[in-house]
Amino acid sequence: MMKKGSSLHMILTLVIISVIVGGLMSFFNDLTAPIIAENSLKSLHESLAKIIPADRYDEQTDGNSTVYVAYNGDEKAGILVLCDEQGYGGAIKVLTGIDNNGRVIGVEILENSETAGLGANATKQEFRDQYKGKSGKIGVSKTVASDTEIKAITGATITSKAVTSAVNLAIEISSKY
Repeated sequence: MMKKGSSLHMILTLVIISVIVGGLMSFFNDLTAPIIAENSLKSLHESLAKIIPADRYDEQTDGNSTVYVAYNGDEKAGILVLCDEQGYGGAIKVLTGIDNNGRVIGVEILENSETAGLGANATKQEFRDQYKGKSGKIGVSKTVASDTEIKAITGATITSKAVTSAVNLAIEISSKY
């Protein structure tokens, strides 16, 4: 028989607790995963419609990016490109809408883990609106932006460059469609 204070007793108790907690976590993960996936898909569709309202979106894959060709009836309304770029705090998921002339219509940041008060400011409308109407290769300026640049978020140049890289990739990809 094991003594209550023995190392073997403590290890066995920890193993039993770990198995129970692990099983509960797995159960609740299986229970909530479909709900999380459904909410994520709903959020994506809302973002697509916010940038380019359309009757339908034909989804295609282009490398590591997902392309949505937006249609109103039989007429192409534009292209939306969803891609990830590495920011300061991790991956930034950027959805960029491009019109039929290759100009940016809108940018949405769907996911990010950037620093609050700095890189997380990339989600602010003021920052995202800088891309509207731009085409070609967009640069990042720390001071005053030209017609082909956006002004970086103060203290978050890496984030600004990551979002700009995603937008530039979207412009490049959209030219294929």
